[in-house]
Amino acid sequence: MKHILHIFISTVIISAAASCSERTEYRRIEGFAQGGTFHIIYSAPATGVNEDTVISLVTGRLQDIDFSISGYNKGSLLSKFNRGEDVVPDRYFLELFEMSMKLWKETGGLFDVSGGPLFDFWGFGFKDSSGLDSLRDDTGTARTVDSLLEFTGMDLLALENGRIIRKDPRVTLNFNAIAQGYTCDVVADLLDSLGADNYLVEVGMEIVCKGVNASGKPWRIGIDAPVDGSQVAGENVQKLLDLTDCGITTSGNYRKFFVVDGKKYSHTINPVTGYPVQHDLLSATVISIDTARSGALSDAYATYCMILGKDAAARFIGSRGDLRGYLIYDGGVVNMLKDGSEIHTAYGRVEEYPQFESTFMSPRQVYVWLPDGYTTRKKYPVLYMHDGQMLFDNTWTWNGQEWKVDEVMGQLIADGKIPPAIVVGVAHGNNRFGEYFPEKVLGYLGGIPDSLTGGWKCPLISPHGIVTSCDNDSGEAAAGKQASVPAVSTSAQALDYMLSFCGTYEADEYLHFLTTELKPFIDSHYSTLPDRQHTFIAGSSMGGLISLYALCEYPDIFGGAACMSTHLPMITSADYASAADISQTVFEAFLCYLSDHLPASSGSHLLYTDRGDSTLDALYPPYQDRLDSLLSSSGWKPGRSFPTSGSGDSTSSAGDNRTGDSDAIGTTGTWISPVFPGAAHLEHDWAARLHVPFTFLLR
Repeated sequence: MKHILHIFISTVIISAAASCSERTEYRRIEGFAQGGTFHIIYSAPATGVNEDTVISLVTGRLQDIDFSISGYNKGSLLSKFNRGEDVVPDRYFLELFEMSMKLWKETGGLFDVSGGPLFDFWGFGFKDSSGLDSLRDDTGTARTVDSLLEFTGMDLLALENGRIIRKDPRVTLNFNAIAQGYTCDVVADLLDSLGADNYLVEVGMEIVCKGVNASGKPWRIGIDAPVDGSQVAGENVQKLLDLTDCGITTSGNYRKFFVVDGKKYSHTINPVTGYPVQHDLLSATVISIDTARSGALSDAYATYCMILGKDAAARFIGSRGDLRGYLIYDGGVVNMLKDGSEIHTAYGRVEEYPQFESTFMSPRQVYVWLPDGYTTRKKYPVLYMHDGQMLFDNTWTWNGQEWKVDEVMGQLIADGKIPPAIVVGVAHGNNRFGEYFPEKVLGYLGGIPDSLTGGWKCPLISPHGIVTSCDNDSGEAAAGKQASVPAVSTSAQALDYMLSFCGTYEADEYLHFLTTELKPFIDSHYSTLPDRQHTFIAGSSMGGLISLYALCEYPDIFGGAACMSTHLPMITSADYASAADISQTVFEAFLCYLSDHLPASSGSHLLYTDRGDSTLDALYPPYQDRLDSLLSSSGWKPGRSFPTSGSGDSTSSAGDNRTGDSDAIGTTGTWISPVFPGAAHLEHDWAARLHVPFTFLLR
């Protein structure tokens, strides 16, 4: 089976390679092999072998493989075997045949390199199938497929005295589903023998890598989003990975397919049924680690997963300690790239649930951090945090930064500043903005009071875009009473903008998942204090918005929220310059929502809001000031904050809250709103002051 792979070597690698002429310790070889291209980046071998020798050896090895197992080379041993000629397989042919036989048995026949005639019939093999379209009616197809299945199956082949024996002369082989990954392995073997400690070998977008790139970091590799018909690798990157010492392959159904009578036929053929698979799995990325043939195995297992479909593929990968996976299906992602044992922590440990299922949301990764000394003999407060993939280990974060939750929480616990607590990190899905935007704010923009909004209160955005205030809970506006910051756009314009920007808003569903599915699971599987006073929620930027929204929507579940660098402009920063009026209007609607839904300021809830003043946070002062004013006027009592090391002295927009006594934080008040001069909108800066909200909430 020939699948079109779509691993993209990101610009980080390309940049490193481009500098090889200046940094002689890293070099690059590229060219054509097995019907496609290859690229190799490697560090100068410790043996001192010169570059010309490496190039000669690598190209010679690739030619040897091409004349052995390539179905595109008409003079190869494979092509001769398929024509019925008597051939003596070389070591490459034999090893690949034996691996394929083992995989066929392991997969119950679903990985089958003898399915070449099926691939040819459906138009994805070595032969021209243009004349077969007329056969693809129901009756003709069934007859043809049944006839082809008669000579499909590795049980029709045997290895005797170094030769491959056919039990049916019509049997042919097609190594496309494993050959390029195997080729990467063979070239990697050569580089190892030459003493190269670091390399990336890519053949037909299958990859084997070892060590680090020219920047001294793991090799960065991108997974393309499955866009029908896309033929350019890297054009639509969905996921970036930093990898080393592994093989990685992606198989997908979105690049090579055809349509007959309105029906789409993908290139992934089930060799047991003889038909293209029909399911919602669009691509399967498989990473094979710690194996001598990681390239070949990742290649073969990616094909196998595409035949299995989403659920079975996830179960298969999850059952293997040597595999990781990233499955993209129609509607979501199954992220199985790591397990908890790979998440490095300075304090405590992380248990990971790579595919936490939900009836409301797409499955996602959930990370549960347990403090040192965790025991079921004690009960622990629980802090739920958004963007869970960014919290603990920067080895796998997209920007190389992390919140350092384990370091900060662990040190505070060790110092006796807070009690031991559990942190539950929830990774965002593909629709982060739609998940984290306070969904009911759209109802306020629409100007339709209903059971969701609970009726209008002050302030109110009228359908005409005039920010007014209301004199009572019934929603009757005080005519002509203009707010201090008028909205430029109308609420209708703002609503149209928001609906066109994001097709699906699902914050309510996300919070329903947190409160009715995830929290009950955590409380039943871990030793928690499940009551409101010991349950908190926290996030930054859009995660700050959803945390504040969660406190309003579920005040009986969450006793406090930490909202760091809360993205009160409400729209993406990329659009802010051209849509500042929209931003202001949506923010006013958010204030209207908060006025209606903030928990009572009775001291039963805690709220932490903060901001820096650099990068994106530089936009926040007027918004944060308005939010602080609303909280003050709603009766929330400001407490004290304190300077945080590494971020300068904190100040507060909620009164004179400055103090140098870290033990004083949170001893009074239900809300603090410090400002951190010099702090930017980055995980590094949130980590530097994370002890402030942790101490405030868990006091």
